[in-house]
Amino acid sequence: MNLQTLRRYLPELILSAMTLAGIVFYAVGVYDVIKLTPLYLIGTMVLLGVYLKHEKHLWYIWASAGVIGFVAEMYGVHTGRLFGSYVYGDILGPKLYGVPLLVGLLWALVSCVIWSTLPEKLGLKRVFLLATIATIYDVALEHFATRFGLWSWQGSIPLSNGVGWFAVSLCIGLVLHIKKWRLSRTTLAILILPLQTIFFVILLWLEG
Repeated sequence: MNLQTLRRYLPELILSAMTLAGIVFYAVGVYDVIKLTPLYLIGTMVLLGVYLKHEKHLWYIWASAGVIGFVAEMYGVHTGRLFGSYVYGDILGPKLYGVPLLVGLLWALVSCVIWSTLPEKLGLKRVFLLATIATIYDVALEHFATRFGLWSWQGSIPLSNGVGWFAVSLCIGLVLHIKKWRLSRTTLAILILPLQTIFFVILLWLEG
C-alpha cells in the first residue's frame, strides 16, 4: 500500500483499528473497554464529519435525526409506550431527562450512514429501506446493549422495540426525503454499521 492510498483510506483504517482494538482488549480480559463506548461513538462521528466536511446537508441531517431520535427516546423512557419499558445505565454518559445525550448522536450516526449509502433513485422506497436496515441493526445492538449494561428492559426485549425503531427511523427518513437532503456515498459510511455489528456479535460470543 503506497502513501497516497494510505492517506485515501486513513479514516477507514482508523475505524477498523479502533474496532479491532476493542475486540482484542476484551478478549484478553480488559473488560473495562466497554466503558470507552462513548469515545468510540464520538470518534466515529468525528471521522465521518471530517470525511464529509464539504457536504452542505451533513449538519441538517445530523441535527434532524439526532433531535427526532432523542425526543422519541425521552418519550419512550418516561411512558414505555413507544419502545417498551426500559432504563439507561451510566456507560453512555450524561443524561437529559433520563436519556444519555449520546443516544441522539447514535440516532444521527445510524440515520446518516444508511441514508448516504442508499441511492437517491429509489425515491420513497429509500425511506422504508432506511427504516428496515436501522431496525435490523438494532437487533444486534439491543442484545449487546442489554448484555453489557448500556440499558436494561423490564423483562426480555419486547417486539414493540423493533416497531418503535422502525417508526422513528421512518419519521427521520421522511424528513430527509421531503427536504431532499443529500450525502455522497463513501466507503467509511458503508463500513460503520457492519463493523459495529461485528463488534457486537463477537463480544456476545466471547461472553457465551
